[in-house]
Amino acid sequence: MAETLTSFAAENASQISTSTDSRAYAGDKGLVGLTLNRNDPIEKKVVAEHSYGHRIRIAKLFESHGQYMDHIVQICGWARRTSSLNKNVFSIHIHDGSTAEEVQCVIDSTMPNY
Repeated sequence: MAETLTSFAAENASQISTSTDSRAYAGDKGLVGLTLNRNDPIEKKVVAEHSYGHRIRIAKLFESHGQYMDHIVQICGWARRTSSLNKNVFSIHIHDGSTAEEVQCVIDSTMPNY
């Protein structure tokens, strides 16, 4: 393994970083020619509006919720948390993987199949 790294370093000597930055990772030993710029903006990932069928992705709900106000929408995902607020009210936190956010659905006993 050490011989492989040594031969890699010899072949790529022109690309090896020789920076003496005090914040540099000490375990790197100069073999990786990449530098980290902490000020680069993170590009926002484009999220499709619909997943399978006509289900709305949760990321789209948080991105532009105004167009979905006063409409019935269908989402699909995994229940991260459930809680019984009292004997007539139940809540489910749903996550679909499109964002770190989750939607809280509150269900009361008047709903069918409660």
